[in-house]
Amino acid sequence: MSDLIGATGGGGRLLAIEGPPGIGKTALLAEAKSLGQQAGLQVLAARGSELERSFSYGVVRQLFEPLLATLPAEERAELLAGAAALAAPLFEPAALAADPGGDSSLATLHGLYWLTANLAARRPLLLVLDDLHWSDLPSLRWLAYLLPRMEGLPVLLLGGLRPEEPGEDATLLAQIVSDPLAAAIRLAPLSVEAATLLLHDRLSAEAEESFCGACHADTAGNPLLLRELVHAIADEGLAPVEASVPRLRELAARAGSRAVSLRLSRLPPAATALA
Repeated sequence: MSDLIGATGGGGRLLAIEGPPGIGKTALLAEAKSLGQQAGLQVLAARGSELERSFSYGVVRQLFEPLLATLPAEERAELLAGAAALAAPLFEPAALAADPGGDSSLATLHGLYWLTANLAARRPLLLVLDDLHWSDLPSLRWLAYLLPRMEGLPVLLLGGLRPEEPGEDATLLAQIVSDPLAAAIRLAPLSVEAATLLLHDRLSAEAEESFCGACHADTAGNPLLLRELVHAIADEGLAPVEASVPRLRELAARAGSRAVSLRLSRLPPAATALA
């Protein structure tokens, strides 16, 4: 990741980080943001949301609005000068109130491209997009428009997504991830050795090998489920020894239920009731 961020000035790229819930995508993106800031990049971030998929340009607004809102009027005008002015209405409260659906015309997409280019001309740009599968459709269209035009721009796009998750336009998302300037990596579960290290660090340095192996098996090496299991073990006061292994399955089920409940809490009431 450090090498990738260090090469941002060499031209535009997209790296898609794929995997199921809890596998560590968000943690990896957070580390990338920290590395980007340390390297002197302009770091902008946004996150797709199940609740906001119908909010036109919601992800784009998350990326650019906080920065534009804090800039002096002269700097803001410079960034939105020329063709970038075509995107300026997206960031005007009055325009949003008048047209909450947003304008997804090619002119707006072109304006957003030039806003991105103008920002990158000031210093290399790192755009971090988590939960890309929940992005609103106009923001996905902007990505699809931007990618073929990024060659030569000092812009690095990092996106976290679940390929199996239904989104606003699965075909468009697949097109984005398969662009010639894009690459994808799929995060693997933790190995038994890595899970053992985590348990020794978070639970007890004396945790027995058979106990650690059972924890790994019951969570399939998923980092989120393993952390939830560690919490459940600690709450229960369960000794990390082989004799405790029969109790682990029940605790693992409880940990999984807790993780699912957290995810359901982010859904609309109707979806929660259905689940």
